[in-house]
Amino acid sequence: MIPTLNRITHVNYVLDASYSMEGHAANLVKVVDGHIQHLADRSRSLDQDIHISVYDFADDVRCLIYDRDVLRLPSIAKLYRPRGNTALIDATLQSLEELARTAQIHGEHAFLTYVVTDGQENRSRRRPTELRTTLSGLAKNWTVACLVPDATGKDDAMAYGFAPDNIAIWNPSGRRGVEEAGAVMAEATDNFLDNRANGVVGTRTLFSTGIDAVNAATVRSTLDLLDPNTYQVLPVPRDTDIKAFFAGHPVAFRQGANYYQFTKRETIQASKKVVVREKATGRFYGGQRARDLLGLQLSDIRDKPGYNPEYDVFVQSTSPNRKLIGGTDLLVLR
Repeated sequence: MIPTLNRITHVNYVLDASYSMEGHAANLVKVVDGHIQHLADRSRSLDQDIHISVYDFADDVRCLIYDRDVLRLPSIAKLYRPRGNTALIDATLQSLEELARTAQIHGEHAFLTYVVTDGQENRSRRRPTELRTTLSGLAKNWTVACLVPDATGKDDAMAYGFAPDNIAIWNPSGRRGVEEAGAVMAEATDNFLDNRANGVVGTRTLFSTGIDAVNAATVRSTLDLLDPNTYQVLPVPRDTDIKAFFAGHPVAFRQGANYYQFTKRETIQASKKVVVREKATGRFYGGQRARDLLGLQLSDIRDKPGYNPEYDVFVQSTSPNRKLIGGTDLLVLR
């Protein structure tokens, strides 16, 4: 009898511990502890092994927890301590190099790293080119993400070699900034773990439907503007299925012409087309590159929409039994 595939996910937090994080320290501990507890629950429900590492960095780099079972972890409250400047490059390299020593036998291993900073690199002894070379040479089962405070931080992270769609911006000056950063990580990790069941071991589009990936610059330069004469937008007043919706509607049902609003985690099949709607103008954009922009590989993938105040995502439906959510819209191509 062939044994069930043993999936092991190694989640690694690399946390800025410079002096500027002092005002966020208690909240960061709460968010990371909560995220780890959530992963413990997911480990049980998915029957997947999850191992946790935690590093922090200031003038130096410290490993607080190394590759421990998520079900047997202490709080980081007595471990995390803001204390100096920002050695982001050193910390990222050290954590990746040390985790690379982890045995990857007797199972399907995947590595997911989050680097979280509220400022710019100003202390590392190792060079940006070294980090860029390391990131570009990682095996496909490694995913490395970075949360930065602003557009300049994103530019720096891309220059260091982080994949653009694996970079998210958080607001360290906001009252709920740390909680929002934690929510972004939790959502992205949930999607990642769900996709592990479909054989996905790594991604360069971790934050694929959020504003960092789908914004005016990327949409207008990548996708095609749909002619308003080629579609209708129909409001969905209550929960129903497509067949029942069209039964009482003057517009006739045509298979493949309907696009529902993407609002919850679900599997998006490789054959399904997607379009996006610009909320401010109501314009729709689509085309052959829409799936690429949203980080939807050419395979079935389980995903959840990221937070995006500027764009909605619509997914093609080919089934009359597709459930529609009340209060959303249905895009119908003519």
